[in-house]
Formats: sequence, C-alpha cells, structure tokens
Amino acid sequence: MPTKSKQRTVRFEMLLTFDLTPVPCSWEVNRTAPSTGQKRRMMREQEQDTPAQPPVIDQLQDAIEEAIAVTQNFTSYVQALEARGITVGAKVTREGVVDGLRYEMSGVRFAASKLGHAQKPTIPGLQKRGISFELETDAPTLARIAYSNQRKDHRSPEKIEKLIKANPANRSLLIPSHHRSQSSFIATLEPDYNLVFNELEPLLITNGESTATGYAANREDWEKRLLSAARPDGVTTMAKR
Repeated sequence: MPTKSKQRTVRFEMLLTFDLTPVPCSWEVNRTAPSTGQKRRMMREQEQDTPAQPPVIDQLQDAIEEAIAVTQNFTSYVQALEARGITVGAKVTREGVVDGLRYEMSGVRFAASKLGHAQKPTIPGLQKRGISFELETDAPTLARIAYSNQRKDHRSPEKIEKLIKANPANRSLLIPSHHRSQSSFIATLEPDYNLVFNELEPLLITNGESTATGYAANREDWEKRLLSAARPDGVTTMAKR
C-alpha cells in the first residue's frame, strides 16, 4: 500500500495535470468521518427526494468548531455547546479522577476520543486548540457535568469538585503553556499550506522536478520553520531568513 507521502505526491500531480479543485484528505481534516450507517441514511434520503440532513457526527463536530472559535476557556466552551443543545459530560471515577469527556447530540453519544483527527476535543486537545483549562477554576464545571459508570451516584457536585481538586492524577490534564502556543500556531497555518497553491510555490523544491514532488520533500523543513516561528524569538529567526 502506498505511503501517505507517496499518496500526497500522486494527488498533487493529478491536481496540477487535470486542473482539479483540491479537496482535503482524511489526514488533513481534523474530524471523524460519518459511519457507514450514517452514509446509507443520507443516500436513502437523497433517493426519496427528501432534504438530506447532515449526519449527527458532522453537526456535532461543526458545533464544536464553532464553540472553539468563540470561547477562550473550558467553562465557557461547555456553556456554548449547551446553548446549542449539546450535552457535555465528564467521566469522574469514585476517587475523583477525570477520565475523559463525552458529547451527546440528538440522543446520540460520542466519546471525545472518537471525534476529530489530529486534535480531539478532549481536555488536553482543547488546550492545544487555544481553550484554556485551569483545574481550580474549571473544577466546578467538571463536577456539574460529571457522570460515572455506577447506576446510582448520590455524590453532590460539591463533593465531586473537592475530589477532583484533591486527586493529583488530574494534574496530567494540564498542558504546558509553551506546548499550547506551538500547537495552536501550527493548527492555524496547516490548512493554508495544504490547500492554497499560490502560497505553496515559494516553499516547494523545483530543480526540474514537479511542484508535487517538492511538496512532499519540503514538508518536514516547513514544519520545523513553523515550530521555530512559534518560539518567543521566532520573529527574529524568521526575519533573518
């Protein structure tokens, strides 16, 4: 089976040869594809001449992207989704360990780990997208949306909040600030690199080869430059080039 690098090369060669409109590959889109059942439902609706509704997973991921764009912290992010009719839940163990998020829309539940691609809408993943998370200030929200595997959970939100703050395992949810800035910087610019040909040309290695070959060869160097630009001295570094 061809490698992803080879697939990218062939794809760009075809786009340039046949003047096709570029469409992002699965590894370039930060979202999970609809399931086979959801695709079949859309096909049935099209055959019946009824307006096809986007799969719930697509609607949910669109809402998540919109919430990320208009909020800055975890609590406001949850509130923005709730305003759209989406329920966000945090799995909290008996010891107070936050063991993941889940999202529910139109009666369908999705684990955060099953959504997205490169950056999933988990607590660490949201921080990489620019959503701040602080255990002390966001613990009340986690306690409010908490659930567990127990059939009956009589714990009060106040008790859950104390358990969340007291359990040292939850410190692993925090992402170092320098890691957040670099990740969000790359996430912002990566789609332009993949889709906008005019901006690609200066970065590609030609030397008699097609620009498609240059794209695959020069990608690693491009990513290194982005990481360098995201550092505090990045402006000076890029200016010298």
